[in-house]
Amino acid sequence: MSHETAYRYRGTLLRYQKALGQIAPTLERSKIFLAHLRKQGFSPSTLRIYRAALQGFHVWRGENLEFPIRMPHHEPPYVPADVVAKILDFARTRPADYLVLRLFSDAGLRREEAANLKVKNVIEKALHIRGKGDRDRTIPLT
Repeated sequence: MSHETAYRYRGTLLRYQKALGQIAPTLERSKIFLAHLRKQGFSPSTLRIYRAALQGFHVWRGENLEFPIRMPHHEPPYVPADVVAKILDFARTRPADYLVLRLFSDAGLRREEAANLKVKNVIEKALHIRGKGDRDRTIPLT
């Protein structure tokens, strides 16, 4: 688990502890707490963070917390080809910027993926990326 994830889970558990006050945590109280957050309008992604932290706590206690959360499917925003072409035209005078922008647009790289690129990521005519969630993918180079 990353440092950021551990930090979030710690904050989540501290908020849960504060909400409980002097009452001992139980599976039922965790479900009530999550249901309360849902009623308060917390987003599904935030609820997933709370659920994951509480699940870890309950697994540590030898229990299984089940609390379903429906996640809406989000498509990444589409950038029309003419907008990408204009951005690339602006960057033509700066080769390093142009290359990074071409990687973003042609390979579909995330910002962090492009920032962490190394020469060793280039394998023959492909780019090997370790992306979000430590998932590996190989992208053909044009």
